[in-house]
Amino acid sequence: MNKMFKTGVVLLFLFQFTLTVYAQTTDIYAVVVSVDVPDTVAPGEAVKVLIAVEYNFPEHTQGIVGVYDPESWEAIAEMDFEDQGNFESGFELEIIAPDEEGTYELAADVLYFGEEGLTFTEGSEAYFSITVSKPAEGIIPGFPLVALLVGLGFAIYSSRKQLNPINSL
Repeated sequence: MNKMFKTGVVLLFLFQFTLTVYAQTTDIYAVVVSVDVPDTVAPGEAVKVLIAVEYNFPEHTQGIVGVYDPESWEAIAEMDFEDQGNFESGFELEIIAPDEEGTYELAADVLYFGEEGLTFTEGSEAYFSITVSKPAEGIIPGFPLVALLVGLGFAIYSSRKQLNPINSL
C-alpha cells in the first residue's frame, strides 16, 4: 500500500508539472522589446526604424509590427509576419520624416490574430521620439562653414611657406 501511495504521488506531481509547463507555453503574447532610431533626422529624410519584438505563438499565427501615431493610432508604417513558437525577432521599417522641424512622438506596437480576431497584448507598445531639424549649412554640403574656413586658412598658410623658402630659414 505504501509503495502504491508513493507511485501515485509521483505521478500526480509529474502530471501537475506537465500541466504547469504546458500552461506557460500556450499563453499567446507579443510585445515590443526595443526600438532603435536615429535621434535627429533631416526633414523629408527616409528613416530606418528597428523594432525588436518578443512573442509566443503556440500555433501558426499572423502578426503585424508597426509604427503608429500614439494619439490616433493611425499607421505610419506596418509589416506583416507569420510564425510559430517563442522567439525574439527584429523588424526593419522605413518611415519618412515630416517636412516641418520639431520633435515627434511615435509608438511601435505589435498586433496578432488571436481567437477573436486582431488583438494585442496589454502594454505591448513602446514609445519613442524623433527630432527633425535641418542640418547645419556650409558652403559645401556636409561640411560646416567653420571647418571650411579652418581648412582654407591652413592651406593658405602652408602654401605661403612653400612659396617663400628663403624666409622660412
